[in-house]
Amino acid sequence: MRTMIAAAAMAALLAGCSLPGAKNAPDAHWYVLDAPAAVQPSAARVEVVPAVLPGYLGRPQIVEREGGVSPRIHDFDRWGEELGSGFTRVLCAGLAKEGVSAAVLRQGVSAPVRLKVEVRRFEGSVGGAAMLEADWEICTAGTCGRRGTFAADAPAGGSIASMIEAESALIAGFARDLAARLR
Repeated sequence: MRTMIAAAAMAALLAGCSLPGAKNAPDAHWYVLDAPAAVQPSAARVEVVPAVLPGYLGRPQIVEREGGVSPRIHDFDRWGEELGSGFTRVLCAGLAKEGVSAAVLRQGVSAPVRLKVEVRRFEGSVGGAAMLEADWEICTAGTCGRRGTFAADAPAGGSIASMIEAESALIAGFARDLAARLR
């Protein structure tokens, strides 16, 4: 008798999971930063050290800043690549578009100039603004001397996708600023 009751309870439970209208977890949406199209010369003049980002951005989920100290983690809106790698990729493409040949620092590759970037803020708020604040340092022949800070914001639009497009545009603006210093 107990076996029959347990089997009936299990059948009812399984049937409830497959009923029309039963709530399922939402599908994940995947995003990548958009790099400008640029022709890259074969030899890089600038090595770009992989960007350092704040720890709270080191996750696959999109982080939206809703207010001063309240980040919102979007469980189903995710990065299609590690964010630091994507940031560096887009920065190199932006430099190339501005006429500065750049490549991500790799073992065995050497260029006369090295660029280091530490991102302090790279975030946005749907319906608000996207922000980028980064410190940069340019090293030539092993000597690091030129340093500065870049800060900009842009309207983020009304969706996660438009926020990421705004963030991509901010990296392009950062690349323009750096290219002027690297020429």
